[in-house]
Amino acid sequence: MRKRNAQLFLLAGASAAAGLFMLASCNDYLTGQDSEPSGPLKVTRLTLFDNGASRDGHPVTTDTSVPPDCTKPEVAMTQTCTNDPFKDKYGVLKSPPNPDSIQRLRVVFNKAPLKIGDLDLEPVPEEGLPTVLKLSDPSVISLTCKNCSTDGGKTGVPATFNSLQLTGSDLSPDPEVFAYGPGLQMEVLNTCAGATARYKCCAMGLFQPPVGKTCSTLVAADVKGDPGDPLAALEPGTTYSVVLNPALAGRNSADKVLLDDKAKALLTFTTEPFKPLSVAGHTNPPYPVDDPDEDPEEGVTTATDVDGESTNATVLPQSLVSSPRQLRRQTLCGLPLTRESTTACGRRRRLA
Repeated sequence: MRKRNAQLFLLAGASAAAGLFMLASCNDYLTGQDSEPSGPLKVTRLTLFDNGASRDGHPVTTDTSVPPDCTKPEVAMTQTCTNDPFKDKYGVLKSPPNPDSIQRLRVVFNKAPLKIGDLDLEPVPEEGLPTVLKLSDPSVISLTCKNCSTDGGKTGVPATFNSLQLTGSDLSPDPEVFAYGPGLQMEVLNTCAGATARYKCCAMGLFQPPVGKTCSTLVAADVKGDPGDPLAALEPGTTYSVVLNPALAGRNSADKVLLDDKAKALLTFTTEPFKPLSVAGHTNPPYPVDDPDEDPEEGVTTATDVDGESTNATVLPQSLVSSPRQLRRQTLCGLPLTRESTTACGRRRRLA
């Protein structure tokens, strides 16, 4: 009996010693996590997510920090291409940004961005729980574009709801489900239906709350119609850059965001060009969109019938035809496109 008690005593002592060793190797004794990195706030990646809006329910996630092609010798031996299980899956080559990628755009940092100048980026009350969380300056993050539309006085940048996201880390088992973090997020609201979307649309200024109400106390009856824009999206074939307020900082106001060439490269992306997603059921068109020498019916199954003759239905994502100027610049089978989401493209000799 004494021998067994001695063994248990030794086991308990060893466990306690192991626990002390683990505490000694950790900077944060309360959570078991390493402390924040010292120095400036750094951009580590930019992620975009279209929530399945562009590819018929198949989500597209883009990560600008990922090498476009791991087969290239210059990047083949990088840590991402050798150790990351996803490798270049989420790079701009295999997962190019599309107009719907603004469904969730997130700038990820090496630590939480908590200050803008000397002010808290997301103020909270000194006592009690906050009733609502919002940025003290939503313009701390914005988007600019080159060669984008200016139709109707609007630019090619849709209105977005901007927020601080403290969840996530630099690792993710599935970036489509578990976003990287911490970071700043921009998202387009194509509908204001539901309590969360209703608050966000109100906070964005898409509508004003009734007298006596605030954005956080709205109910469905307070909103007439749906102020959301179902066509709100980026434009195809356009280069976008995320702009951060240089006063943005970490927990310490002195640790301001580092906006060097590396950061600017991570914050820049180009949406894929205008193109049909499927032609008569084929996911990849068998002929170039604007090739005048190819017969669009050759090798393509019949999809619709117009005036008794077979045509090929070309399905276009709704967001790609949201801009009149972009639409006018595009043709399909040598014919101007209309604003409709589908275009019947028959033989050229019949339509001439």
